[in-house]
Amino acid sequence: MKGLCVEVTKGEFAHRRGIVRTKLNQLLLVDIKDLAPLRISLKDVCAVYTIGIPRESRVKVESAALTNDVVQTALRDVDSSKFYLAYVGGDGVWQHFVKFRTVFVERMLEIAVQQDKEPLLRVYIGSFSQDDPGAKIIFSDSMQTVDENPAHVDFDSEWVVECSTLSSVADGSSMREFNVCNLMTLL
Repeated sequence: MKGLCVEVTKGEFAHRRGIVRTKLNQLLLVDIKDLAPLRISLKDVCAVYTIGIPRESRVKVESAALTNDVVQTALRDVDSSKFYLAYVGGDGVWQHFVKFRTVFVERMLEIAVQQDKEPLLRVYIGSFSQDDPGAKIIFSDSMQTVDENPAHVDFDSEWVVECSTLSSVADGSSMREFNVCNLMTLL
């Protein structure tokens, strides 16, 4: 279970996500950002699907803050009929985004349906290059080594279903509007 990405379903930290450090009987020791490691009952978490993307999928725009101009600059070279651009955070100098194919979301949703699980998703930027021998997109329920931080973004099941549905629209205009609207809500 080490490395498993989970979402807490009950209690004070409900809807927070983290990585399992270790399992102790029916308790998990979970690392959640900005918190000390938490002991959480196994029955109070659910697994989160993860998609690991090569580091070349990172889009960086030099800016101390996320602004409309930064969003428009980041979107400029993204083909919204095939890709989704998500904001992963800022580091005070750069604003970081991850670009990934919407077909990956469709695939993850199909797997979740087959397994009768809620389609919770974390997309992360891995420490591997698309040019590495044997490099591939990583579909899993755990995270491998990440590239520089910030390196991941979380999506709820509602977003997964909507993205999967819109990505099948042929002209891509609906997906672009969905992408822009989601980014603008962050401003």
